Amino acid sequence: MKSIDMGKTRKRGADRPLAVVAMASLCACQAFAGSIVDLGDLGGNNTFATAISSNGNVVGVSLTSGGQNHTFIYSGGNMTDPGFNSFTHAWAINNFGYVTGSIESQTDIKRAFEYGGGSFTTLPVSSTRFASGQAINDRGEIAGYSDDNGFLYSGGQFLTLPTLGGIVYPFAINNNGDVVGYATTTQGAARGFVSRNLSFRDLGTLGGDGTRPTAINDSRQVAGYSGTAAGPNHAFLYSLDGTQGMQDLGTLGGSSSAAFGINSSGQVVGQSETATGVALFLYTGGVMADLNTYLPANSGWQLNDAIGITDAGIVIGNGTFNGNNRVFLLDTTGGPTPAEAPEPGSIALVSAAVAMLAARGRQRLVSARGCRSVSGQ
Repeated sequence: MKSIDMGKTRKRGADRPLAVVAMASLCACQAFAGSIVDLGDLGGNNTFATAISSNGNVVGVSLTSGGQNHTFIYSGGNMTDPGFNSFTHAWAINNFGYVTGSIESQTDIKRAFEYGGGSFTTLPVSSTRFASGQAINDRGEIAGYSDDNGFLYSGGQFLTLPTLGGIVYPFAINNNGDVVGYATTTQGAARGFVSRNLSFRDLGTLGGDGTRPTAINDSRQVAGYSGTAAGPNHAFLYSLDGTQGMQDLGTLGGSSSAAFGINSSGQVVGQSETATGVALFLYTGGVMADLNTYLPANSGWQLNDAIGITDAGIVIGNGTFNGNNRVFLLDTTGGPTPAEAPEPGSIALVSAAVAMLAARGRQRLVSARGCRSVSGQ
């Protein structure tokens, strides 16, 4: 039986940032009354999640018993197959289970879609090459891109997001209608932005070349990654209400880090280099902690990437268990405090995994050699 081709299922566009994949060996984690749960599958041995809502709805792709890759929707503890064709890719889901993404025609033209309540609708956005929904909020507003132009679909209308002369890629939208993403200038530099009512606000940088916001909550806190004055990208947290500018979240002892999810409490998940490798992190209470410290002892899991965190403090991501690609739900609410976490240097990078990543040839934001400049990707 074939396994899921993650390179294909994760492709969101020519320059769409993807969640970082890193195979890090598990540390000798202390046991606690926490838990990690396998999300399940559609009959096959491999699953891969692309998005989670704040209340725990999940969308992704799973291998079926017949060896086909099918989109799945996970809600209320149940995984279902909505019956999409194999050319449909789901990238976001809201708290009511509505999904958006892209569907590809036989002529290789991709169209944005919305699915919910048993109804599949192709959005009438004008495009000659591709269009894709990338984020959806609980009001049903969809942010996405079409032929390198960012759009907001709201109330049956398509609104074109402002540009800086180049491409515009929205990544996330909150329930207030704030859209975050990045726009490039005519010179190709990437600038992180927030847009509300077609306004445009440049989020600045951590002193480096560019910024890419990846998530936003309803409190208008933005998470993402930005180039620093020293060069490598660092994860950041930014409060749009003016209480705090762009805060550098640091690393787990290495040179680079990147954030990919945030919940209503401002907890952030992402990935960081350590002194000896790469690991996933949870930023909470002002401290960045290695997610491996929240694993039960001898769990058997390798945590490959973290794509989000629910308001209840459940981290969702993709990992490896018994040699298969699986989706995990990791309960961080009963884990050790960050002060109890072992030093980042206790995480050893698996050299074979590095070779595997190189062979897959995916775009990565963080690598053992350091994070590339945002504008250079």
